Order: sequence, then structure tokens, then C-alpha cells
Amino acid sequence: MARAVIGGLITSTLLTLVVVPVVYTFLDDFGRLIARWWHRGLPEHALVNHRVPEAVE
Repeated sequence: MARAVIGGLITSTLLTLVVVPVVYTFLDDFGRLIARWWHRGLPEHALVNHRVPEAVE
């Protein structure tokens, strides 16, 4: 039973601290790519209120 508890704690820690932020980053980048692609053909004056925000680092 101790192995199951320790394994569960390690697994949940890795999911929380590694997997979730990585997946969020990939999805955020993908969303920005789609937004840029979607607004690609619009004239500049049409994008005034719909600009894709750049990544803040």
C-alpha cells in the first residue's frame, strides 16, 4: 500500500508541475498561430481592436 501512495504522490506531482504547464504552453502557442492565420488576410485598419497579443517574457 505504501508503494501505491508514494507512486500516486510522485505521479500527481509530475502531472501538476510538468505536464500541465507544458500542455498549456503548447495550446497557447497553437491558439496564437491560429489567430495569426485567421487574421492574415485582413487589412491593417480591421485589426486595430483584434491584434494578437505577443508573448510576455
